[in-house]
Amino acid sequence: MIHFFKLKTDSGSWQNHFANRFRPSAGRRNLHFLLCRLLLVAGPVVIDPVRRRRRLILVVRRHHGRGFRTDRRVVVEKRSVNVQRRKHNTSRNPIKSLILRPDMLRDEYEEVDTGVAEREVQRMKLEKLAQNSHLAVEALAGLASKEDFAAISLKSAKETGGGGGDQPNSKAGSTYLMQVKGRRQIQTRLVQPTYQSVNSGDCYILVTPTDVIQFIGRYSNVIERSRSTEVAGRIVSKKDLGSARASHVQIVEEDKVGTNSFYGSSKRFWTALGRTDAEQSVAPAGPPEEDELYESAITSTNTVWQLSGHHLEPCEQHWGTILQTEILDPNKVMVFDFGSEMYVWSGKMAPLEVRKRAMRLAKELWDRGYDYSECAINPVFQRHTAAELSKGQQRPDWTLLRSAKQHMEPVLFREKFFDWPDKSGLIRLMLDYELEDPDLELEGAHLGRGVEYYDPAERRLQQISTLSVKVWHLADYEKVLLDQVSRGQFHSRDTYIIRWQYRITVTGKDLKGQPSVHGLLGRDRFCYFIWHGAQAPPTDQGASALKTVELDEERGPHVRVQQGHEPPAFLAIFQGRMTIQSGKRGETDESERWRLYIVRGEKEEEAHLLQVRRCVAALRSRGSLVLVNLSTGTVFLWHGAKSLKHTRQVASAAAAALKEHRPPELNVRTEANLAVKEQYEGAESREFWEGLGHKSRVADRSLYLSLAEKPMENRYDYTARLFHLTSWTGQFRADEVAPSSRLPQLPCPYPFVQEDLYGANQPTLFMLDNEHQVWLWQGWWPDLPDTDNTNTGSGKLRLAVERRCAMETVMEYCRLKGHQLDRIPPPAYLVSAGLEPLAFISLFPYWTGDERVAQLNIQEGRSPGELQPIQDVLERLKRTTYTMSELQVRPPPEGVDPTRLESYLKDDDFQETMGMAKTEFYALPAWRQTQLRKETGLF
Repeated sequence: MIHFFKLKTDSGSWQNHFANRFRPSAGRRNLHFLLCRLLLVAGPVVIDPVRRRRRLILVVRRHHGRGFRTDRRVVVEKRSVNVQRRKHNTSRNPIKSLILRPDMLRDEYEEVDTGVAEREVQRMKLEKLAQNSHLAVEALAGLASKEDFAAISLKSAKETGGGGGDQPNSKAGSTYLMQVKGRRQIQTRLVQPTYQSVNSGDCYILVTPTDVIQFIGRYSNVIERSRSTEVAGRIVSKKDLGSARASHVQIVEEDKVGTNSFYGSSKRFWTALGRTDAEQSVAPAGPPEEDELYESAITSTNTVWQLSGHHLEPCEQHWGTILQTEILDPNKVMVFDFGSEMYVWSGKMAPLEVRKRAMRLAKELWDRGYDYSECAINPVFQRHTAAELSKGQQRPDWTLLRSAKQHMEPVLFREKFFDWPDKSGLIRLMLDYELEDPDLELEGAHLGRGVEYYDPAERRLQQISTLSVKVWHLADYEKVLLDQVSRGQFHSRDTYIIRWQYRITVTGKDLKGQPSVHGLLGRDRFCYFIWHGAQAPPTDQGASALKTVELDEERGPHVRVQQGHEPPAFLAIFQGRMTIQSGKRGETDESERWRLYIVRGEKEEEAHLLQVRRCVAALRSRGSLVLVNLSTGTVFLWHGAKSLKHTRQVASAAAAALKEHRPPELNVRTEANLAVKEQYEGAESREFWEGLGHKSRVADRSLYLSLAEKPMENRYDYTARLFHLTSWTGQFRADEVAPSSRLPQLPCPYPFVQEDLYGANQPTLFMLDNEHQVWLWQGWWPDLPDTDNTNTGSGKLRLAVERRCAMETVMEYCRLKGHQLDRIPPPAYLVSAGLEPLAFISLFPYWTGDERVAQLNIQEGRSPGELQPIQDVLERLKRTTYTMSELQVRPPPEGVDPTRLESYLKDDDFQETMGMAKTEFYALPAWRQTQLRKETGLF
């Protein structure tokens, strides 16, 4: 049967177009072939067959982009005619066979979009962007991705309270008050949030949902103020105790605003504690001995429990003791009860069901109440001593029960441990702080190191040119102009005036980043340096300032320069020719045959020689020295075994300048010819040892700290760091001492001098980080009449507190330093002024012993060359009680307040010695207490 088709469209134009383009040939009259033609010509189309009566309607949808659009409706009329057809054999062509098979004909065409093309185009774009970006392709892909987090909801910090612990008994909007009290083992405890809990002798921290306020009592000590500042800062940074909306710490100092102040932060503090009337009194400070009595009493109330199976077992070895972090086992769950606070600590390896069981048992223990009737103090109501409050069936609502997960412990929980590591704050700043390149600023212009200075903000390069240099020596209050050959030759007991004329040329940079050939030539400038020798008398120093005013006709700036602290710009004026001789100018010893100099400076133009005492002990294995034979003119240039390459180059340049210019101050014989001979540690000549005054043929290297035998893997390419530890501002702080001629790009072997330590106001403390060891240097008590700042009374007590803070800081510094470098922490040692061991002295370019200072520290019970590990000293300071015989030794044990020796006795020993209890003793008048101390030998 032959089928005839009549095509109709909605418009005549499309009918003609379609008929002309799709006119079938004589042999292609079937519908299947016509549909195939439609698919091949029209591209991606979908033909939907719809039957309506006797007509078959084909709807053609053409593909546009990612979708289809209906173009026209093609109507096909089908007429059937019975025609005689011959039977044909199946075609052997596989393509025709597939076309003729009706089961292979699909009613519609479906496009499968895998997105491969789009991803490939995106990848090519990212690779193109990565060629001009410092970011990796993966990073660019992450930045280009778009994620919708609208359906994700996170827990609010207001709900969790921060600090990494749950608060089962806390309420929204709770108010917390913490008391910071103590001297030796500082205690931070949660107390009742009422104004009656506040006194003038301690520090307090108030935490509300919107504010964190630090109250500093008028009579609080230095360590209480420092610790309260640290705790308050950590609470704000961690958003602990529900303080999510507190942005900073507000400080209320009682000695500045007073107790009756009701405005600003002070008003918010007292209002939150229920004090609405300024006339309501605040408790006064307790007696001086109260802090240490409180420490021992509150520590005895600590209880520790450990989960064992389905019940809690007491850890009796830790009850009533000072807690240390070594008891925290990652595999265990422990409960700590501090009266007003209870924590369920969970190790990171403890299973979840064990943690839940421990929390349930801790809640049962919490609901039992408390009983401190046998303790000297009630940690829940510390200021109330009534018997009815020493125990209770239920803890107050303001107390705290919360969990503490390992590495996520709350701030208050960490404060209960004596050795809890502090990974933030002061010590972190000490480790991460980097010193900048020194810069001399004169008349608003930056001179850098005196050669050039680049301003990265304005992209300008300033080149400094020296036009002239004049030097005057002050002798008998008269100025004497020195010859050109003597410029740069100074003496340690004199003062000098240096007039420096210079010019600054300002240039920019071209488009390629190179210095521009066009520059702006500046005016002539003048500067007057006043150089003071280390032993220059004060009268000469004052006279030099007056003479500088007379010489200054240009009205240039005046800069005072102290020996050992010369800025690089000052050293660069003399281009490596500067030498500092011992004594005064003109005072020479004709019998002198040898002189020894140590080379200082990290660049050749900044090199200078410093005369030191001629002996074997003056050698330094990380430096270079110059030994001059004044009779023969031989210059021995000695290099230490661990001296660096740039140190040797600077020393060679200094020796060459000495030979070339031959200053008369060197006092070399006129007929002698200067010749430089290099010497290396371990291979010195006999003449070299004779020049050092060593008579033996074999060198005695025990007289100095020789590093020749140290293993090669030990690093010596570092610069030591010096920190001044002090609390004179009211807070304990560590100020880094910046070396005057430092060069951050190169290590400096000996950046500090002895005057940095001995020139500070005494007594004081310095920490020296020498990479391999960390030293804590303690000064001495000046031998002055008894005042508030001498070795009696509160002055010595303040030093003991400051010394304790310094030792804790040094130990934590060593721990964090080892953690950063992934190695064992360096050892820390305590040394005393005048009694320094050889290992400490060798860290400075020169050292002069002080017998007066040594005798003052020997009277304090210290020994020459004593080297005490700080860890051992801290262990001794942990003791809170001593026997009667130990307290009667003079000087008393370290860390003990000599004005209250009886407070360190146990209760039984105190009763036996004084014949009364401690409370009765401290209720007596001061004169009666002093009399009893004298009678018992504790005064």
